[in-house]
Amino acid sequence: MFADVTEAKAYLDAIPYRQAAHYRVGRLMPVQFAVVHSMESSEHSMMAEQWQAATATWDRISSVNFGVDDDSTRSCVHITDTAYHCASGNRNTVGVEHTGRAAQTSADWLDPFSKKMLTTQSAPLYAALSLVTGIPVRRASVDDYVLSRTSASFDVKRQGGLLGHIDVTLAAQRLGLPNEGHWDPGPNFPWTWFINEVASHLPGSAQEVHAMRIVWHPDIGTNPATGMFARLLPDNRTVRGVNGAMIRLGATGTPGREVVLPFEAEAIGPHPTATNVFLAAEKGGKRTQGLRFA
Repeated sequence: MFADVTEAKAYLDAIPYRQAAHYRVGRLMPVQFAVVHSMESSEHSMMAEQWQAATATWDRISSVNFGVDDDSTRSCVHITDTAYHCASGNRNTVGVEHTGRAAQTSADWLDPFSKKMLTTQSAPLYAALSLVTGIPVRRASVDDYVLSRTSASFDVKRQGGLLGHIDVTLAAQRLGLPNEGHWDPGPNFPWTWFINEVASHLPGSAQEVHAMRIVWHPDIGTNPATGMFARLLPDNRTVRGVNGAMIRLGATGTPGREVVLPFEAEAIGPHPTATNVFLAAEKGGKRTQGLRFA
């Protein structure tokens, strides 16, 4: 676990570096997303080193910020510069190439090699990137990336995060921007598990970014949930209370099932058993009005 941004920066600075042949000096936009790639390679403990050597010498206009295998991480382009890893998505992203293939099954992504790679190399890398760049540790969506390129009100703390190359591809297609049609890391990448692994490397304060205090509206009277603290989990749809109770939110935008709050905590849902009640939420002295759930 990193204690703070200073430790995270020192971690990134210590990664063995060899400059890729092709990259852009500086950035056109700040880093708002970190992209998960697969190298389309077999499992081999020297793949990070081989990938780094290849990007330093090959002719094709392609590069990435980092490459990982099961026992090493290598850096190819500084995060203050722009790597050429996802076509029109390069400008506001950093990319990490993972040893493996997009066609891997769920079991493949959690076999001994891949699990070691994701837990010991990739997860701390993304956590360090989160702390240094300010992107949140959450599974971002195609819609989030589209907003980053079209909306002046895009909020990286709420809408940035981790993406697959496939998400950037789909967003680019929607926007009519150049793309390579890549679909890595594939449909079986263990996103929920991996996001939790990344979050485990954050200091306690960073892990509480989405923490909120749920209180019942006074009109309801006494309720055992008063004062319960809850956390929005990485899937951005589930709230867990300190007592372990789970509150599952409805689909985004479904009336009466999800409310977007005017501060960092993103959403709350109805009590798992009660119906037709008022809820209020507060954080940092800010409090919502009563919210009605049918």
